[in-house]
Amino acid sequence: MAQPPRQFTVLDVRDLPSPDPARIGKWDKLVVYELDPTHRYTIRVPAESFDKEALVAAVKADIQERSLWVNQSFPL
Repeated sequence: MAQPPRQFTVLDVRDLPSPDPARIGKWDKLVVYELDPTHRYTIRVPAESFDKEALVAAVKADIQERSLWVNQSFPL
């Protein structure tokens, strides 16, 4: 990603039991979001703290983490 995206679109939100061992018995929101028609990703956000601010922060963190790896080549 050459330039950071300016917006994202939420395509779907689902509730699911958290797979995190530290959160057993709690729920997460699984969010599918799109940066553009060719880039779709998923994130998990704890259901108890899910709101617009938490969603935007999670997407920003996901994009930042992804940018560390995208377009890198590694020798085999």
